[in-house]
Amino acid sequence: MKIRYSFLVLVLWLISAINVFAQSNKRVSGSVIDSTKTAVEGANVKIIAGNDTLQTTTNEKGYFSFAKIKSTSFALSISSMGYNSFSANYNFGDSKSLELNAIELKFAGNMLKEVEIKSKPNPIRIMQDTVEYNAAAYQVLEGDNVADLIKQFPGLEVDDEYNVKTMGKDMVKLRVDGKDFFTSNVKDFISKLPAAIVAKIQVIDDFGDEANFTGIKIGEPTKMLNIVTKPGMNKGK
Repeated sequence: MKIRYSFLVLVLWLISAINVFAQSNKRVSGSVIDSTKTAVEGANVKIIAGNDTLQTTTNEKGYFSFAKIKSTSFALSISSMGYNSFSANYNFGDSKSLELNAIELKFAGNMLKEVEIKSKPNPIRIMQDTVEYNAAAYQVLEGDNVADLIKQFPGLEVDDEYNVKTMGKDMVKLRVDGKDFFTSNVKDFISKLPAAIVAKIQVIDDFGDEANFTGIKIGEPTKMLNIVTKPGMNKGK
């Protein structure tokens, strides 16, 4: 009889302890959105309740929840990359469960702006009878002429009188946008033409009109300079 009484007391104590434990555990849940009302997924959510610290992250719907909170009050903090952090204090009062209103995170003022990454243009293109220099790959300062631009090209030389040489040979013929120009005075032309209007400069091995027509190349070619201007720059074209 004494054993049965002791067992009954133990059962009643366990039931009471379970009820007290269940009543002492509280639950809180909520959701996180941004200023566009879009759910913020993966936000870090932390609760400090008494001596306990609980952490979780929001799901794809921005939802989070905590259980087994023993304290009647807690501090909530939320952080996510690209947003200002949020923090606030809450109290359960007489409730055992607390459903928070949607918490809105503000976009951080120092968010990285979109950066357009452009590949560096290829400075030189070598073809069968042509070496082409891309002006965009070289430095062009305000007031520079074409001679200043050509001085930067590897394989080309410009002396103080604006004579142009390549591989020891003088540049004696001139074209603009693939058409023979009215003058063959290369040095005068490149000393006056602004570099800012140039897109490309080509050094061409010219075997003459007959070779261009027949495709048969005989003898030593003449070095010819072809200046390709930027779109809309050659008004006489």
